[in-house]
Amino acid sequence: MLVQRGLLAAGGAAGGLSLSRSGAIGAPRPGPAAGTWLPGDLHTHSTYSHDVYGGPMDDNTGPDEAYTLGLPVAGKYAEARERGLRFLAVSDHNDVRSVPELGSAAGGLIAIPAYEHSIKGHAQMLGATRLHDAGDQAADVINAMADELRGAGGVFQANHPAYRLPLDAEFHSCGSGGCADCQSINWTYGFDVRPDTIEVWNPSVARSDVSETYWECWLDRGERIAGTGGSDSHWLSLHAVAGPGQPTTWVYAPEASVAGVLQGLRAGRTSVSGQPPSLGGAQLLLDAPGEGIIGDAVAPGTAMRVTAPGLTVPAVVRVRANGQQILERELEPGGEVRFAAPRETGWVRAILLGREALPVDTTTDVGNATPQRDGMPLLALTSPMYLSRRRRG
Repeated sequence: MLVQRGLLAAGGAAGGLSLSRSGAIGAPRPGPAAGTWLPGDLHTHSTYSHDVYGGPMDDNTGPDEAYTLGLPVAGKYAEARERGLRFLAVSDHNDVRSVPELGSAAGGLIAIPAYEHSIKGHAQMLGATRLHDAGDQAADVINAMADELRGAGGVFQANHPAYRLPLDAEFHSCGSGGCADCQSINWTYGFDVRPDTIEVWNPSVARSDVSETYWECWLDRGERIAGTGGSDSHWLSLHAVAGPGQPTTWVYAPEASVAGVLQGLRAGRTSVSGQPPSLGGAQLLLDAPGEGIIGDAVAPGTAMRVTAPGLTVPAVVRVRANGQQILERELEPGGEVRFAAPRETGWVRAILLGREALPVDTTTDVGNATPQRDGMPLLALTSPMYLSRRRRG
């Protein structure tokens, strides 16, 4: 891809890999679930990927592609530490050679074993310590493969579903309010293969709004699926706009461990920020005070709140529910937006936008690290809370 682009028990090990449990960030939020918000990146690549050049000794990328110069596994973790991340997945293309190196490379970060599986679309195999057989890549085979990964404690993610969709495309079924023909996007399985999470924000995707619409199509079908972001960081030349943590996925984990992060993903407790903590990324939170947080279900009509810890400039909050925008309000640093959830069942999520265009252009030939909405840069978004007459967390 041309972009800059059993499982471990908590504190346990696989293949000699030892993983850190230390270093919590953030405080527990009110509601029924105890845990900690952790920032990280679920999608990066090392020189083990075929499209990342690692120097004269590289066994799968030649000097004719020196413009793809990247970093080894330890280098990716060094980048992540510099950016204030707490977890990282190095997910090379159909390659798990990174896994034995994670223990020595992590340097205190939570090291998520993973690889990116090229099927009819790209699947992120989070928690995988070995390659899984995709057979003929038909939907039933991929569902069985996903179940195998889940059985080992992993998380099956659909990566950048709108990858390679032209920015100037005037029409696209998943981007114009229709869900019937979503098989025409890069993730060609449509609704025949259910992912656990969907990577809705990736700098390699020109039309992130299509990725979000595909996600919302799943939500409208009654599925509870978290949205994530991934830098897809490959090359040093694009580090400034798409290095680790651009974007950052925040996961509300029951503990700071591999198992804790994956459990938070499965529970739908995610929020995505355009920038990592060390670069001033604001975290976006949605909750129902005293009732629940992102990923929880509350009663229709419940009082809800949007906050943005780390926000330093005035911004705009948009709230979407059941496929429609239900409000847009200004948000000052340290402030909050309160509203009542819709009276019908379904889902609610929040989006944070900058009030003005960015002073620098973040567009590259493979996409925009900070997508625009009505001329305003996307700063952050949350996964949904759910509205149910029978409460379910």
